[in-house]
Parts: sequence; structure tokens; C-alpha cells
Amino acid sequence: MQQILGDLAGKPVTQKTIVGNSIEVWLGVAPMDEDALVIWADPPWRLETAGCVRSTSADFPWEPEEGESKEAYKARFDAACAASDGLKEATLVSASVDPRTSDLELIFDGGQKLRTFTVWRDESWHHRDYGQNKRYKVTMDGVEIEPID
Repeated sequence: MQQILGDLAGKPVTQKTIVGNSIEVWLGVAPMDEDALVIWADPPWRLETAGCVRSTSADFPWEPEEGESKEAYKARFDAACAASDGLKEATLVSASVDPRTSDLELIFDGGQKLRTFTVWRDESWHHRDYGQNKRYKVTMDGVEIEPID
């Protein structure tokens, strides 16, 4: 897995998407191109810049607070999404996975670091390579390779 991640270095981020409280980073080409590359991180994850935490998976509200309007809830969610917008148009400098824990660290230019933390036996993060039609699903037990649905 380390070699596959190493091959991603130097690729620019073409899109950053938040789905619930998971983060998806598209690299190199436009999302859903036939040879698109993507890293998907499930919680918990955090984005750091210059040693300061800028965004985490815990920042995303799941539902409106009591008495909160839909508009206010959406504004809070959008603000949490915007905190990771610094990844847009950044370039991936390096990617590594801890062989003991399967934690992922992505380092981008400008000193940004996206880190995942594997805390359950379920999938923690995955890499999709559309050109190879492979999904590399990572858990603390290792990597499963399967075709992309």
C-alpha cells in the first residue's frame, strides 16, 4: 500500500468533498474521470496547518440543535466544510500509512496535513483508482482490494 500511496505524490487536489463527516480528496484529474484517483477518510480524521488543528471529523453537526432553523443548521455545516477548503488546489507532497495502526498521513504543500486514525476493525479509509478499477479498503487488519462498484 505504501508504494501505491507514494505514487500519488505530486498530484494536485482537483476536488475536496465532505460526505456526512467523511472527507474525500480527488487527485490529479477531475472527479469521476476514467482514471480518477481518490482518498476517502472516515472519522476520525483531522486537518492541521502549521501544527494547528484546522478541521476535524467531529466538527460536523449531525442534526439541528433544539429550536435551530434549517438555515442556521446548514450555515453551521457549511462553515465546518469551509474549514478544509485550503485543500482545494493544494498538491500532495507525500502519503504514508503506519504499518502497525493503518493510520494515514497525507502531507500537502503549504504545510497542510490530513491524518486519519484507525480505531475500529471497520474500514478507516480507502483509495479508489478508477483507471485500474481497484478500491483499496484499509482496516487495522490490513488492505482488501476489490473492484470499484
